[in-house]
Amino acid sequence: MALRPLDGRAARGDFRMLRLSDLHITASSRASNRAPLDADRFTATCLAHCRRLPAMRRTVEAQRLDRLVAAGAWTEAALALIAIELPAWHLRRLAYDDGAWHCALSTERNMPDWLDDAVETHDADMAVAIMDAFRSVAARGGTPHLMEVSNSSSQRSEFTPMLCENYC
Repeated sequence: MALRPLDGRAARGDFRMLRLSDLHITASSRASNRAPLDADRFTATCLAHCRRLPAMRRTVEAQRLDRLVAAGAWTEAALALIAIELPAWHLRRLAYDDGAWHCALSTERNMPDWLDDAVETHDADMAVAIMDAFRSVAARGGTPHLMEVSNSSSQRSEFTPMLCENYC
């Protein structure tokens, strides 16, 4: 627990222990002006950035995501959405520091931080920080799609290659 002076009485040495509830109030007082995540914002993000989810509506993962959204479990829903939409990306770091949640998504978990090209975001709400990281990855084209194979027919030439070996 942290020590904090009581209302400017630090000159006299009056300190008290902070309880966890005091820390929560202090952290929430620094919260951003953005509204917390709700079903409308989550759905709007899915409609704007999800390419795989509409095709996966009948899968177990998509049904689990629907249950999490219905229950209001926004952090779990955001992590499930990343698992569905961005299978190559993983949660590298989720830390609470100075009143904000810091979230980092990466494709390389075992690479050092200074070499990794991770997407990092922060917000006072954990679920919003994770969703901001998801939006950042999706906006920069992080969703791997099927590669398009060109269907260019090879040009017919006058010559046809043949196996010509001398078996003498």
